[in-house]
Amino acid sequence: MSESVDQPVVVATPSDDIAALIRTVRSLLSASSEKILPNFADEVGRKVNLLAVAFPKEKDQVLALESFALIGVAIGKGSKDAGKRKPNPVRWAAEAPPSIQNLANDDERRAAIKLLMPLKAPWAVWYAMREAADEKNSKELTVDLVKWAGAASASQAAFIGGMADVVRARQTTSLDRISLVFKLGLKLVAQGEAEAGTRFPERFEDFARCISDFCRNLDAAPKTSASMQATALGVLEAVSGREPAVLLAPMTLRGLVVLSEVLGGWPKALQKQVATLSKRVLSMSILQIRLHGLEGSLEVKRILAFARQALPIDKVKARFLSESESIEALLAPVDEAPAGVRPSISANSGVQEQVAALLVAWDALSVTLAQPVDTREVESLLAMVAKKIDVDRLGMKGEVVPFQPFQHYLVDATTAPPATVRIYVPGVRAVRPDGSFRVLTRALVNPVG
Repeated sequence: MSESVDQPVVVATPSDDIAALIRTVRSLLSASSEKILPNFADEVGRKVNLLAVAFPKEKDQVLALESFALIGVAIGKGSKDAGKRKPNPVRWAAEAPPSIQNLANDDERRAAIKLLMPLKAPWAVWYAMREAADEKNSKELTVDLVKWAGAASASQAAFIGGMADVVRARQTTSLDRISLVFKLGLKLVAQGEAEAGTRFPERFEDFARCISDFCRNLDAAPKTSASMQATALGVLEAVSGREPAVLLAPMTLRGLVVLSEVLGGWPKALQKQVATLSKRVLSMSILQIRLHGLEGSLEVKRILAFARQALPIDKVKARFLSESESIEALLAPVDEAPAGVRPSISANSGVQEQVAALLVAWDALSVTLAQPVDTREVESLLAMVAKKIDVDRLGMKGEVVPFQPFQHYLVDATTAPPATVRIYVPGVRAVRPDGSFRVLTRALVNPVG
């Protein structure tokens, strides 16, 4: 008689249980076609309830994502029980979920995206764009993903940051897929209502450099490079159509210079776009002269000189016949004033202008006084008068901020407009009832870096 050998007892772990449950639910939902058939409804309801209970506790992120997506599929197919147990995506509030490629089909991927979209998470834009760049996803799913990235972007700056990430993923992304994402992204930017965002110039320059690096490293054909140039120009044209001031930001112009160098200039097919941008730059520059006079437009003159490296400013200036004198003055070589000298403020200006001049003079005097405590009373009186006429300071001494030509006066001239500056002497502004403001005296600044 042979001796019996005890067989090991296999005890299912919770993950084994949920994996088996996922397979069962997936089978039931597949068999139910587009809508859950009546004879499957009770069974689907029971199994989905089990998934909903297990989902928040599941430590395996892939299994959790599968459970999450299948509940979403059941909701989409009409399961009332699933609708009552809609999962909360809060477990991914801080950390992105695994790739949706872990899911079995597009039904599950779409369901997961739909349930994740309401979650306002910092990873949403790059995650959606990364997934959109994956060629394993269908075109329809790519459309969903790019729309999700657009919905998750608080500003156009955040969205084009995601588009730049797609270019950075070139090792795993084909030209066809990049072209598709660019086409969808450009359409969203053109139709979007989100603000440009304070970081738009920075993100645009980064986007331009990504495109330049991509075309250079790939030794891209002229047609490919021109297509990518066109996308970046299209983004800038759409955003500047709503917020033209972005065109006078130095980083925006640096981005245009980088783009123009991809093919050693702009192809004929893009001439209309660059002409539109050139007209906007000139229009904004002319407005600066009207508001502040030629003396108060030194920074804009420098920026315009820099813009001429990338834009056909001289070609389109003929379209502004009534402003020809102003344009010629703007395009004339910059006559640098001695360091520390700034445009004077007329003694016959309004009260706000006079108080602005007084504040600037006081700031210059107070730093020379031996006992700062003696200045408190005068400082308090000045602040009270300024407040009564809606005047306050523009920036703080020592503060590092992005360069704004309408708000800053460069003490030390640079060849190209700086990206950031340090405030040497604060400016003064008049605040309007709607919260906007008019610059009375620009802050004296020095380039940083």
